[in-house]
Amino acid sequence: MKKNITLLFSAALALTAIESCDKVEFPYSGNTGGGGGGEQHIRRVLLEDFTGHRCTFCPEATRTAEKLIKDPPTEYGEKVVLMTVHAGAANNVNPLTSGSKFLSDFRTTQGNAIGTFFSVTFNPQGMVNRREYPLTTHLKPSTDWGTNIAAIINTPPDADLTITNTYNTGNKNLTCQIKSEFLTAKSNATYKLCAFLVQDSIIDWQTDFYANPNDQQFYVHMHVLRDNINGSAGSPWGDALVTAANVAAGDSLIKTYNYTLQSAYGLSNNVACVPKHCSVIAYIYDDDPSSPTYKEVIQAAEKKIQ
Repeated sequence: MKKNITLLFSAALALTAIESCDKVEFPYSGNTGGGGGGEQHIRRVLLEDFTGHRCTFCPEATRTAEKLIKDPPTEYGEKVVLMTVHAGAANNVNPLTSGSKFLSDFRTTQGNAIGTFFSVTFNPQGMVNRREYPLTTHLKPSTDWGTNIAAIINTPPDADLTITNTYNTGNKNLTCQIKSEFLTAKSNATYKLCAFLVQDSIIDWQTDFYANPNDQQFYVHMHVLRDNINGSAGSPWGDALVTAANVAAGDSLIKTYNYTLQSAYGLSNNVACVPKHCSVIAYIYDDDPSSPTYKEVIQAAEKKIQ
């Protein structure tokens, strides 16, 4: 991963030191939103779906998430940012080493780190804005995702995010500019920004309890975590926005990342990257260990790179 970072500060914000694809329409097309911003500030909820290509009940959980985004009565659209993370039980996420099925490796260093930190030991399950951590109730079955999203999705956001992507097809360089704007005042606040590359429309094997046969060769994997584009290489924890400082409503910060897309991803580096199927997911979260909302996401956004 190659990345350079440029920062633009609001004068009022006390900050930490400066760090110097067409989609297949199955299961659904997912988000194609503009990445936030504008005069109207809406809350966008991060839903992390811990899944695996050998997990028989994982496709149904993902369909539950997609229906919340796409179908009545919710039709949340860009208000729900879905990221599927291949992490959890080894028998669900590890690739096979022989035969013709399940050879692809959807795991990532970042996904494994997230799964380990949040104690993901089985699939499927998920987190809604990482709420209720560290109360040990942060991991939710898919049957609870809709209720948990509905409880917060219409509340005014504390921050907003605007993502602007410029992709060079010649050298595979992505310039990603992310504007973070605080909408409410915060005292002694510590927040970080995460930015990830995700990929849609990966056609590969998936076992599915509700399909016949259960092993589906042409399953379409969507919203798949591929890499981080900010923070240190291989890390899922992002960059500091503000550390133990007061924040005024209207304070904003722009970070620009230069990232070169790889030809393939996964721990075995054997899943091809198709840039036209890639997006950036970004989110702001509370990184104060003494806070009752430690690790909770306060805003998320997604934007295609092309």
